[in-house]
Amino acid sequence: MTNINEHTAGQSGTLSAEYKVTTVSSSSYTPPGGAGIKTVNIAEAPFLFIYNKGHKEGVDSAPIVASLEGIGSAGSLAALQDGSGAEAYKTALRGVFDAISPEGTKEAKFKTLTNQEYIPGSYNEFSSTNIFDGTDPSAVIDSVTLDELKYVLNQEGTFAVFIGCAWCGDSQGIVRYLNLVASEYGVDKVYNWDFKLDGGIGGLTSVTRPTNPRYAYGETLDGSALHARTKDKTITHFYTDVVNTYLKNLVSQDTKRDAFITGTIPGTSTTVSSARVQAPYIFVYDKRNVDENGNPAPILGHVELMGGWSVTGNPTTAAAKLRINSLSTLFSRIEWKPTGLTGASPTSQGAADGAIVGIEKKFLEYRLKDNGNYIPVPNTGNRVEGLAPGVYEIRYAKKAGFDTSNNTAGTAASTLYPEGPAIEIVVPEFQAAPVGIDGIAPTEAGGNGQIVLIEDGEIQDLPEGLEYKLDNAPDSAYAAVQGVAISVEPGHYYQVRFAAKTVQGIYYAPSASVTVYVAGYQELVPPDRTKLGVVHTTTLENNDGQITGLDAVSADHPDYQLEYKKDDGEYALLSEEAIIAGELTGLSPGTYYVRYAAYTSPDEETFNPSQPVELTIKGNVAAPTGLAGVAPTTSGQSNGKITGTNTGLEYRSSTESNYHPVTGSEITSLAPGSYLIRVKATDTTLASADTTVTVPQYVAPSQPDNNTGGGGGGTTTPTPELVTELTNGARADVGAKLDETSGTWLAVVPDNVVNALLEKAQKAESEGKDASLEIRVEEAVASGNVQVTLTRSVFNTLVSGSKASLTIDVGFGTVTFDVEALGTIAGNEDEGDISFIIGKSELTEEGKEVLGDRPVYDLLVYAGQSEVSSFGGSLVKVFLPYQPKRGEDTNALIIYHVNEDGELNLVEGQYNPSAKGLRFSTEHFSQYIIGYNKIEFADVASSSWYASAVSYLAAREITSGTDENHFSPNANITRGQFIVLLLNAYGIEADGAGSDNFADAGNTYYTGYLAAAKRLGIANGYEGNVFAPNDTISRQELFTLLYRALTVLDKEPASKGGASLSDFSDRTDVASYALESLEALVEAGVVSGSEGKLNPRAASTRAQVAQVLYNLLSK
Repeated sequence: MTNINEHTAGQSGTLSAEYKVTTVSSSSYTPPGGAGIKTVNIAEAPFLFIYNKGHKEGVDSAPIVASLEGIGSAGSLAALQDGSGAEAYKTALRGVFDAISPEGTKEAKFKTLTNQEYIPGSYNEFSSTNIFDGTDPSAVIDSVTLDELKYVLNQEGTFAVFIGCAWCGDSQGIVRYLNLVASEYGVDKVYNWDFKLDGGIGGLTSVTRPTNPRYAYGETLDGSALHARTKDKTITHFYTDVVNTYLKNLVSQDTKRDAFITGTIPGTSTTVSSARVQAPYIFVYDKRNVDENGNPAPILGHVELMGGWSVTGNPTTAAAKLRINSLSTLFSRIEWKPTGLTGASPTSQGAADGAIVGIEKKFLEYRLKDNGNYIPVPNTGNRVEGLAPGVYEIRYAKKAGFDTSNNTAGTAASTLYPEGPAIEIVVPEFQAAPVGIDGIAPTEAGGNGQIVLIEDGEIQDLPEGLEYKLDNAPDSAYAAVQGVAISVEPGHYYQVRFAAKTVQGIYYAPSASVTVYVAGYQELVPPDRTKLGVVHTTTLENNDGQITGLDAVSADHPDYQLEYKKDDGEYALLSEEAIIAGELTGLSPGTYYVRYAAYTSPDEETFNPSQPVELTIKGNVAAPTGLAGVAPTTSGQSNGKITGTNTGLEYRSSTESNYHPVTGSEITSLAPGSYLIRVKATDTTLASADTTVTVPQYVAPSQPDNNTGGGGGGTTTPTPELVTELTNGARADVGAKLDETSGTWLAVVPDNVVNALLEKAQKAESEGKDASLEIRVEEAVASGNVQVTLTRSVFNTLVSGSKASLTIDVGFGTVTFDVEALGTIAGNEDEGDISFIIGKSELTEEGKEVLGDRPVYDLLVYAGQSEVSSFGGSLVKVFLPYQPKRGEDTNALIIYHVNEDGELNLVEGQYNPSAKGLRFSTEHFSQYIIGYNKIEFADVASSSWYASAVSYLAAREITSGTDENHFSPNANITRGQFIVLLLNAYGIEADGAGSDNFADAGNTYYTGYLAAAKRLGIANGYEGNVFAPNDTISRQELFTLLYRALTVLDKEPASKGGASLSDFSDRTDVASYALESLEALVEAGVVSGSEGKLNPRAASTRAQVAQVLYNLLSK
C-alpha cells in the first residue's frame, strides 16, 4: 500500500515507525527503502480501496488504484443514517468502481480469491516445496480474525478451530494432513486463527529467510510486540481474554516455555493469566458441553502439534502416521451429541437383525436402555447391526486428546476427554408389506378409481393401518387410509404401506411399500416400467440409441399393441420386428413415450390407450476444445491455470478419480501436470470424452545470451502424408499380396510408413493424449492367413520412441497390443523382422463332432524364426467379426482357447452386437474357437427380464441350475453361494486346503473360495473372523463384495455420468460400508434400482445376481 498517503487526507493524524537494520546470528536484514523513520497517514474508516500490485502511475508503483475514505461525501453520519446523504455517498462509491470498469459500463473487472486459492496458495508460498499439489481435497480451512473467532465461539453448534500460521514450519507440517483428514470425516469448515502466534509480523526473524518483515516498535530486538502469546506484551491480553472467556477447559503441555501466560490490560495495572498452547493447535468446540460438575467444558478434543511434527515429506513416516491417527481421533467427535442416527427394523418378524444407522466415523458406544455397560461401536461401516427391537442409548465414548509434551516424531502424550451425553434411538419392530393390493379403474367416465384388496379373485376390505401417497410424492405426503377401499384419481401410480404404529408400548416401523397403478375409465394399464430400459447413444452422430425390453412388456399383454412417440410427436405402432427383437434401435436423443395402443376386446368393448412410460435417451457431445495450459509463474509451482473453460465443464487431475466443477473461464491454482477436462453430463446429454490439457512446469527466465552469431536459413521439406492422422494417432493402410505357394497374404509395411506413424504418435503424446496406431490391410480376405511384417530396426524404434498401442487389422480379425506387450516382442533375442499373423481355418472332423462347425482362428507373432506366444503379462485385445446363425442366442456365443495339451479353456469375452463380432483379451497367442453353448431351463422364459443374463452365465459355466432343468430364478442366494459365483465369473481359483480362512468356512464347496476372497481382500467378514456363508445375502452386501472384486482386478466400471445415489429415495438406508460401492456401480449403470429405490437391505435372488454379473461381464 505504498501510495496510501495519496489516497488519504491525514485528518486523523499520522503514524511513524522506525525501521532498523538488524543482525541476528551474523545475518543482517535491511528494511525495504533503507533504515529510518517512516510516516503514513491514518486512514479514516470506512476505507474502501481497489488494489492491484502491478498498477503503476508513470514508472512509480501505485497499487491502490482508487479509493473512498470516510463518509464525508455523504455530508455527515446523520445524513447517511437518515438517507439524505445516501445518493451522494453512492455516487462516490460508483466512482471507485468506475476505475476498474470499461468506460461507459458498470462491468467492474476484478479478481476474487477463493478459499481454495488462498489457503493452499499461502502455505505453498512460504514453503520450500509445494505442500498442496493439486491432488488434495478442496480446502476446508478458512481464516478468521479475532472478532470473527469470537463470533464463532459464541454460536450454537460444534466447530473445529485451528491455531496456526502459513509460514510456521510446524503448521506447514500439519496443514495438509489436517485438510485431508477433516475432509474424510465430513468436516466442511476448520476456522484458522492466526493472531501472529509463533510468527507473523513482529515474529522472530529466520536466519535462513532474512527477507521476512521485521519491526522494532520500541520493543526488544526480536520484535515480539505483535506476538500474542509472548508474556506481558502489548496485545497479550487479547489471547488471555479468548482463553479465559471461551476455552475454559483448554489443555496444554508446553514445557519449552512458561505453562501460563500473563498480560496486563491496557490502561490498567490489572494482570491476567491463562493456559498457553503451542501452535499449531487444533480443537473441537461446543459451548453447550459441561463437565460432570456442570462447569463449562466446551473443548471436546484437541491435538497440539508443535515440536517434532514438522516433516512434510513421506506420508508413511512415524510423524505422518501420528498426525493422521491423532487427527482421526479428534474428528471422530465433531458434534456435542450424536445426530443423524436412525433405527432400522429387523428384516422379518422375530428376527434380531435390526440396526442403528448413521454411525460412520463416529467414536460411539451404545447399550439397551438402562441395561448394563456400554458397548463400543465398531469402527467400520455405517451401522450397528444384530440388534433386537427396543430402545437404545448411544453416546460419544471417552477418548484421548493429544498434547505436545516435547514429543518425538512417533509418540504424543494424551489427555482423556469424558463421555458425551446420551441420546435414545428406537430400533422398531418389523412390519411386512401389504399383499394383494391392486388398482381398479372407474366404472364411469369422470369417476374415481379405487385401491383395493383382492384375495382369491374377490375384493375384500382393506386391512387397518394402511397409508398411501402418490408415487413421486415425499414420504411426508403419506395419508392414512379411511374405509374399506381408497378412492383415488385414476391415471396415477400410488405407494401403499402399513403405517408406523405403537402397540402396547412397542414401536413398529412403516412397512415396505407396494406400487399400485389405477387406470382411468376404460383405460389400459401401462407397460411395466421396470422392464423397459434405454441404451444411450454411443457416438457423436447420436443415431444409435435404443429402447429395450419391448418383448417383455409385449408378452405381459400379448393382445395389446405397443406404440411410441418422441417428444411432442405423434404416436406410431411398434413394428413386429422390434417386438421380436425386444428393442427399438437407431434412435436419436430425446424423450420417448411407450404405451399400449387403444384396444377393442373380442366382445367389442373399447379401451383407451394406457398411460405412457417416459424414457430419456441421452446424447453425446464433443469433447471441449480451445483449452490451454499455462505454467505457474513462480518456483512454488502452485498458480498454474487452464484457460478457455466455462461452467459447463468439469475437470480432474490425471491422478484423481473424481471430477471438480469448473466455476469460470479459467481453472486456477493448479500444479504442473496433466488434467482431464470434459463437458458435464446433463439431464439430456452424457458427459463428453476427456480433453487432456498439460499445465507445464515453471521455468525460471534464462540469462540473456550475448552470442551475436547468425543462424542458418532455408526451408525444410514437409513429410509426405503416408498415413491418415486420427484423433489420438494415425492409421496406415497397406496392401497385401498372395503367396500362392503358402496361401498366405503378405503385407510388408515400408519403413517410412512406420516412421510416419511414430511421428504422429509423438505429436499426439506431446498434446497429452494416449496415442494409438493402426496398420490396416486393405484387401478383404475371406479366409487363409494374413501376415503383416515390419523390419526389426524400425519396429524397435517405434516401440522405444512412443508409448502408443498398435492395432493390426486384417479384415476378418483385429489384434491390439499395448506398449508393454510391444516391448516384450521387441525384447526377443531373435533379431529378425517382426511378423503378426492372423489365420482362419476349420475344425477337424473330431472337433466338429464335439463343437459343430465353428470358426477357428490362429493368432501368432514371430520375431524372426522365434514364436512370441506371451507378452509379459500384458493383455492383447482381440476382435473377431461374426454373423450369428439363424436362431442363435448371442449370449451363448463363447470363446475357447486351445491349450498346449489340445484342451479347450473358456476365455472371458462376448459378442458385441454393434460391432457385429466377439471381443476378448488374452495374455498369450495360440488357437481360438468361436463356440456356442446354449443352456436352457424350464423356468426361464425367453421373455423374462433375466433370460439374457442366465443364458450368458450358464453358457460360460459361471452358474448352473438348481437341478438339470431348473434355474430357480426367484430363490434367494446365500453369501457363500455368491462368493463362489463371483470368483467363478472372474476366473479366480479357490485356495487349497489349509489356507487362512474364516472361522465358519467349514469344509464344503465354498471353503476354498472364501479363503481366496479373504486373501484378496474381497471379503472381510464380521467381527470374530466369521463370514456367515449360509446367511441370505442382501443387495448392499452383494454390491460391496462385487465392487471389491472389481477393484482387486482393476476392472472398476467407468462412470456414465448419468444416475447417482442421490436419485434414489432410500439412499439413506445404505450402510456406510456400501456407499462407495453402490455409488460407483449406480454411476456406471450396473445398478439401476427399481421404482426409484435401491432396496439395499433386501435379499438378492438368483435372477438378480445373474443380471448384475451379466451387466458387468457383457460390457
